[in-house]
Amino acid sequence: MPAIKQNGLGIRHRLSEKSDLWLRFIFYAALLCALQITAPAATLTHRYAFTNNANDLIGTANGTLQGSAVISGGKVVLNGTNHAVSYVSLPGGLVNSLTAVTIEAWVTNSTSPDNVHLFSFSNGSWTGSGNYLRFNLHDQSNGRHFAEFTGGNGLYGTTPGLGGRNVHVVFVYDPANTIEAFYTNGVLETMRTTVGLTNLSEITDTVGAIGRSPWYSSGDDDLNGAIDEFRIWSGALGPLEITAS
Repeated sequence: MPAIKQNGLGIRHRLSEKSDLWLRFIFYAALLCALQITAPAATLTHRYAFTNNANDLIGTANGTLQGSAVISGGKVVLNGTNHAVSYVSLPGGLVNSLTAVTIEAWVTNSTSPDNVHLFSFSNGSWTGSGNYLRFNLHDQSNGRHFAEFTGGNGLYGTTPGLGGRNVHVVFVYDPANTIEAFYTNGVLETMRTTVGLTNLSEITDTVGAIGRSPWYSSGDDDLNGAIDEFRIWSGALGPLEITAS
């Protein structure tokens, strides 16, 4: 009898060891899943660091300094006061081939003049005609800032305009998932997920512009300030990626 009892304890001991092994396997498998690195939702396609020029450091869509725009201190400095020409022109077709886009920049702009833009993608007539995508840093109505896909699709900031301070701005436009949002200094400021969004393929982006409104010829001034870096992503960056940027 003692031998049988001892054998039973041995069996139970071996079963306990196997159970421990399985528990450890399950734990580490779960841990690996939690730590698994997945492919990013967005790919950086164009980057302008303005170290020595307005060249694209990722692709071949080099920018061109227009008017009084200059590279100084590792940033592009624009002086759009009194309707002076001062912006960076970009090649066409950078946006309308995408299914979703994220645009981010580190920018400082003055509180004057009004209706200055971080970027626009349009037909280049500068009269607001055609389908365009734009981001206004500081408008004439209580200094609001907003993003807009042609008329009527505006997404407005909840705080005053971004004049007079250095900010990290991120704009996300993802029609397939009905997401339009922008972030200021890594914090979600405004988001819209309840309306249908026009596909980016509808934009007539014959030209891109950093620091110019698609309404320039109708009175909007070029930006009066400086941009440290400007990036275009194919796809929608998530909140954690934006915070870590």
